[in-house]
Amino acid sequence: MPDPVPGNGEVLVSVRAAGINFVDLLSIEGRYQVRILPPFIPGNEAAGIVEAVGEGVERVKPGDRAIITPPRALGKVVLTMN
Repeated sequence: MPDPVPGNGEVLVSVRAAGINFVDLLSIEGRYQVRILPPFIPGNEAAGIVEAVGEGVERVKPGDRAIITPPRALGKVVLTMN
């Protein structure tokens, strides 16, 4: 898949470390209370480096370290800045 590109108000984080927890394991096995059909990317907690920022983002810049709690934390993640 192509690398994601951050849009207006978004940040692209290159994940360097991600946690796998009990909910992820249940989801992978299809036993979690909310069924997520494959294919899906597990992971709900991560740390990484800001790779790019979209227009209007001023609080962070490329190269900043980030701790994030996105869905699908295993890979590059685009987040909306609030």
